Amino acid sequence: MYQLSTLGFGPFFEEQLSRSEHPAGVPARIAGEHRGAYVVWSASGAGRAQLAGKLRTRLEGKGFPAVGDWVVLKDAPGPDRITIIDEVLERRTVFTRGAAGRLGRTQVVAANIDIVFAVCGLDADFNVRRIERYLARIWASGAQPAVILNKADLCENTAERMPEVESHCPMVPVYVTSALLSEGLAVIRASIREGLTAAFVGSSGAGKSTLINAFLGEERMPTGEVRARDGRGCHVTTHRQLACWPEAACSWTRRACGSCN
Repeated sequence: MYQLSTLGFGPFFEEQLSRSEHPAGVPARIAGEHRGAYVVWSASGAGRAQLAGKLRTRLEGKGFPAVGDWVVLKDAPGPDRITIIDEVLERRTVFTRGAAGRLGRTQVVAANIDIVFAVCGLDADFNVRRIERYLARIWASGAQPAVILNKADLCENTAERMPEVESHCPMVPVYVTSALLSEGLAVIRASIREGLTAAFVGSSGAGKSTLINAFLGEERMPTGEVRARDGRGCHVTTHRQLACWPEAACSWTRRACGSCN
């Protein structure tokens, strides 16, 4: 079972629920998506869910629910059944992109994210312009941006890299970490209070999954090697999901966005 407030459920969503067309429904948050079915978390537990037929028709062309969305279920989820999503609540923040091969259709990448960390490696992956492009998308989503310069253990001139990034990203927090050595994580962890949802975006191989594993204290996300010539990985993490870490905040991971590389 989950505390809804820990998952980020607050007055913004409570007010919508009070005037919902489904007053007897169960509020839940989408924690993952797998081949058209959703993993949902609620106060009564976790389980799988799928869209009601009428809702699917209504959302066609507008964008289906995504990880982070708050929804109203027909009944409580459970491990032995698939429940129905009757309603998607209005989002506070939203990441979108055009769906491949479907002209004019929008794909919601993630919803209701509070803070997004743009992760860039301090190896051959380092690219200030790419960081700026990520920040532009984060601002557009409505979330608060921050920058993580990861792999400090592979960089001999960190003292030069950090002010370079800060000069291009004014008013945005910039953190230096070594996820592999679990260094520089405490200040980031302290910035995420209970109930906030944090997301990690960046190019493949930047260390997003390694960072999240370090925060969680266990190997939850798969990781892989990177190419020495450009610091890029091979998209080991190719999905989006929520994870609750020990401090009870939620984090979100996703694969790199090709349009921002």
